Amino acid sequence: MVQAQISDGHQYETISVAQAPGRVFDAGAQYRFVDSDRLTVAGRFDVVLADTSAFEPVTGSSKVSIQPGLLANYDICDGLDFYTGTSLRMADGVEPALSLGFGILAPVGKVKFFLETDAVVQKIEGGKDVFESYLTPGIQFVLRDKIDINVAPSIGLSSTSYDWRFAVTMGVHF
Repeated sequence: MVQAQISDGHQYETISVAQAPGRVFDAGAQYRFVDSDRLTVAGRFDVVLADTSAFEPVTGSSKVSIQPGLLANYDICDGLDFYTGTSLRMADGVEPALSLGFGILAPVGKVKFFLETDAVVQKIEGGKDVFESYLTPGIQFVLRDKIDINVAPSIGLSSTSYDWRFAVTMGVHF
């Protein structure tokens, strides 16, 4: 998955497959409402392109979705960050899905280790409701100031989640 981001600074967010199944490309923009030494809060808007053949066709999935959201980061100490976010996935012909996630990120040189959990809830009229939750340990490699690569397995925590999924994402920040 490739993520292109236009923003006034990098904001961490969870990368689990729960937020957008089969996500291939994510173009987004964000604006920081609060930007202090330790706390940042940003509004975010994404347009997501998903490959529906990459996952079992399920009610509530679509090729293109929009995702407005709210993100917050708190610098605990020396770059050790706690981050959280919520977003609403909306697509034509399917019910909205609400996602919520949080994690912690620890830098070691040009590598950052993270552990996060997130969940998505979607009410499906006349169908099976969706509740997926994942625990995702991972590594972020910072290639350049504005380019990073994340490698992470997502481990399913709920009975409706996949047992596991593997994600490799590249972030490009403008």
